[in-house]
Amino acid sequence: MEQLAGRLRESLSLLPEVEVVETDPLVIAQANPLNFWSLFTSALESGKSVAVLSPEWPADWLAQLGDHASAYDPEVSPSILIPTSGSSGIPKFCIHTMDTIISAAAAFNSIAEDKSIRHNINVLPQYHVGGMMPVFRSVIAGGKTHFADYRHSESIDKAPFPAEEACISLVPTQLRRMLEEPALCSVLQSMGMVLVGGAACGDRLLAEAREKQIRLAPCYGSTETAALVTLLDPQAFLEGVSGVGNPLPRVRISLGEENKVEVTSASNCLGYWPAGIEYKRDPFETNDIGMLEPSGNLHILGRADRVIITGGEKVIPEIVEAAAQASGLVEEVNCFGTPDPDWGMRVELEFTTKRKATGVEARLEAWLKDWVPPYAVPKSITRIEGRLTNEMGKHTQK
Repeated sequence: MEQLAGRLRESLSLLPEVEVVETDPLVIAQANPLNFWSLFTSALESGKSVAVLSPEWPADWLAQLGDHASAYDPEVSPSILIPTSGSSGIPKFCIHTMDTIISAAAAFNSIAEDKSIRHNINVLPQYHVGGMMPVFRSVIAGGKTHFADYRHSESIDKAPFPAEEACISLVPTQLRRMLEEPALCSVLQSMGMVLVGGAACGDRLLAEAREKQIRLAPCYGSTETAALVTLLDPQAFLEGVSGVGNPLPRVRISLGEENKVEVTSASNCLGYWPAGIEYKRDPFETNDIGMLEPSGNLHILGRADRVIITGGEKVIPEIVEAAAQASGLVEEVNCFGTPDPDWGMRVELEFTTKRKATGVEARLEAWLKDWVPPYAVPKSITRIEGRLTNEMGKHTQK
């Protein structure tokens, strides 16, 4: 572990000295990436486990999860406790180890090294698995990580390595905003690979990235799998292939009950903490509804826990959302169900727009009537102010 910690420090230059609290696990709730990784590497050097918290969480979440972390007695030391997104209730920890993390990083690097990519530009929060893994990928590949703000091209341009030798990981909201800004779009066009995951990408967004010749690699994974386990080759994407790609080396993807995606991989976490939450590691059954092509290319249709049953019909909200995005009338959109005495559940939709406009609701309803079955057309369509997704592009709970 000391050797790995040393490689982390080498990959991340200018790590500040920070005071490490003598607890095991070490609880880290840091927004600043250099402070985060200084604490993380110090914990590794002393053989401590780590529990990661988001400093943006409500105080009661931080207190409760801090208590959970303090009560953790690792079966494998050091363990890395990474929280799930918390989109539905208080988050829980996924129990990872350096073996699961290194397995995930090595699987990605076996693809990336064929494209001469060994560096990473990191614009995601460190307290999410999507913001942690680029650092480990760089370390395992012998490369470097550059922390940047995706909203400012000059922040990314300061990276101490050629863009064509680097990968940047984005969520769809970040991708859309970068494509809209000429300077940021130029940055993306120079990158060796642009990973996009964490949430569904609409067809219009993918078409725009393809038109602008972005070497996009749609991918699929979760906190439980230490981030991505499938990846669509950027050249295949540019040639018009859809989906989230084939399994990485030493990963197997299958479909289980109700076509839920199942993942068999050495990168799968060991379980959840607090204990008592049902979990099967091999294979890990996700809550995502998938479709597999004969080639092995995976398509994600939606979340099983978001399916709306209305009048006996199943509505996949992601399909309604994709249709709404295709209209060009909305920026963000969220389809969800509410209780209804006649239909069981009622389909509703909220959306945001960039500009003030009148009559958007009526035009969007007319558009959806041509794109989705009658039972899937929302009974209520409402424009709201503010954000519909969190910093990782995931819908907030309704």
